[in-house]
Amino acid sequence: MRRHLLTMLHNSYLPRFPSVYRRPRGQKQKNIFPSIVSLKRLKENHSTPALTSSPVVNSADLEEGNQSSNKSIVKSRKDHDTFQRKENNLKRKRMSRTRKDVAGKEREKDQIRKRNIRLTRYRKQELLRDRTARRIARSQTDYRENERNRDSQTKRETRKRVSYRILERNRDAHAHREARKIDELKSKERARD
Repeated sequence: MRRHLLTMLHNSYLPRFPSVYRRPRGQKQKNIFPSIVSLKRLKENHSTPALTSSPVVNSADLEEGNQSSNKSIVKSRKDHDTFQRKENNLKRKRMSRTRKDVAGKEREKDQIRKRNIRLTRYRKQELLRDRTARRIARSQTDYRENERNRDSQTKRETRKRVSYRILERNRDAHAHREARKIDELKSKERARD
């Protein structure tokens, strides 16, 4: 950082820096430049790990007294770390495994994989069958509905035709009646004359 910026920071011209921590009301302002003493304390705290004495202590150490207390085995929490546990498990597996065991396990894995593949194939075939069956059923229902619609339309048309014919017949009959009446009237008029 440049010198003039540093001097501004040290002289507490902080509001000129927009990204700087803003103090909320009622609380102490955060110190951006910690003192050397506080930095040393932080270093010390980080450098010394929190050690816990192991519950198991050798009997020889107990007999020695003060000397043994200085030399007593101190186990940190790092020993019980997950990484350590994983390493121990791997070692155990390496010791117990043989080539035959590995081959047997590989065979089992292959069998499971093949079974899964078979199952997935069978399921896919079933799905395809179901889809085709559904399509066929849909097409059949559509065909039946279309046939019904056609039949109903033809029935309607035939009814219309029949009703039209009946109306035509009635008109013709009425016309014939009217013609007869006219003829009768004409014949009567002729007879009078």
